[in-house]
Amino acid sequence: MCATSLLYADEEYEIAKESKRAVETLVQTLTLGSEVAFISVPGELFVEFWLKINKEANTMRYGSTIISAYSEDYVGYIPDKAAFEKGSYETRLARWSRVTPDAGDQIFQAIIDCLRSSKGARDESS
Repeated sequence: MCATSLLYADEEYEIAKESKRAVETLVQTLTLGSEVAFISVPGELFVEFWLKINKEANTMRYGSTIISAYSEDYVGYIPDKAAFEKGSYETRLARWSRVTPDAGDQIFQAIIDCLRSSKGARDESS
């Protein structure tokens, strides 16, 4: 058995010892008017998500978007579905990657919902 296979077997064993079937985590947004949207993410989002978040924030007319990775929690890499299809190392079950192929889209949607909610509250108070 090669060293890589042993490494992944050890990682999967460590995850299995935790006996969790799901992980609940936290994303947060903080907006300063329409100028800045601060976003905290509990791991390392693939750049494709960063670009989508920035595009959506710009559509909502936020002047700047600042994304903080590894904030509040750590769920590991947060790959997009294409990375799962390719089978890149970031998608293997390990302590550095504990998410499903849908997790990135779920986190993206939670962030966008928070930004829309902030914008809605801001528009109502104007």
